[in-house]
Amino acid sequence: MCKALFRLSALTCLSLLLAGCGPGYSYRYVAPASESGLACVRACSTELNHCRQLSRQQARNDQARYEADQRAFQYCRAGRSKADANRFCPAPSAFWGSDAFMSEGSSCKQDFNSCYVGCGGQVERVQNAY
Repeated sequence: MCKALFRLSALTCLSLLLAGCGPGYSYRYVAPASESGLACVRACSTELNHCRQLSRQQARNDQARYEADQRAFQYCRAGRSKADANRFCPAPSAFWGSDAFMSEGSSCKQDFNSCYVGCGGQVERVQNAY
């Protein structure tokens, strides 16, 4: 009975983990037919690059702020009792990173896709084969 219950639990956990991994997607772009549409798409690409640069800068800023907060926390705790440190030294918030800003599902990519369509192009979402 114990083995069967363990196997059932293990299979349930595994299926839940795999369900969260869902299929990946990429995009296929069909360029607009007009010259003005193509110029518009070039402007979208410039904006995408700018957005990504800003996202990378934000990630660097977030990392630097977190590291400074960690140093301040350690400095505050130095020489204090544990009770005083807990009372007077605020722990820095967790750093999750800013990778979300730069992923394919980021707002930069979504904005680019909207811009591309606004220029007369087509964006097709394609499920990746695994």
